[in-house]
Parts: sequence; C-alpha cells; structure tokens
Amino acid sequence: MTAAQQITTLTELCQHAIDLLQTSLKQKPSELKEEVDQAERTVVQLRNRLIDMLRQDSTSTDAQQRRSALNDINAALSLIVGTEYSVGGIHRNHLEQAQRLLEPLVTDGRLGTG
Repeated sequence: MTAAQQITTLTELCQHAIDLLQTSLKQKPSELKEEVDQAERTVVQLRNRLIDMLRQDSTSTDAQQRRSALNDINAALSLIVGTEYSVGGIHRNHLEQAQRLLEPLVTDGRLGTG
C-alpha cells in the first residue's frame, strides 16, 4: 500500500500531491521522473475519489464546489502528464502551474470533508 492509499481525506491527498510536486521541483531533471510519476498517481487517485463522491451525491451544494475542484484537478493532471511526455523535455513550469492549481484546494473547502 502506497502512502497515498493510506491517506483518508481528499485534503490530505491533495496536500500529498503538492508535497510530491514541490519535491520534484527541487530535483535535477534526470532525477525527477519518480516524483512526477508519484504525483501523477496521487492526483489520479484524488480525481477518482472526488468523482466517486460526486456520483454518490450530485445535487448538494457541496457537489457544486467539488465539481469546481474537479476542474482544477483535471487541469493539474493535464499539466503533470504534459510534463512527463513533453517532446521538448521536462517543463518545470508545468509542474509549478499544477502545484498552483492544487494549493488552494487544501484550504478553500471545495474538497469538502471527505
């Protein structure tokens, strides 16, 4: 079981993804693939758990906030994947942008309490 699988709340999972992105940004380009892979898997898990929650409750006011969070999570995931498979090499600015998209989710309440 990975560290991300042991995390119980969406906020904790989001913070874990942010931490992985911060760690990867400190790495040399030749060394950051593992952290980027882990960050991608963590954001995918965050997205999937959020989608599951939306499927269970799609009409509450929390659902609207979670949909907004899902948009940012999907955008962050696209940036991370684009970093990994970029033809021109690693684009650290994509990782920074992904981190900036995820950071507000830790404190703004859009992830709810789940």
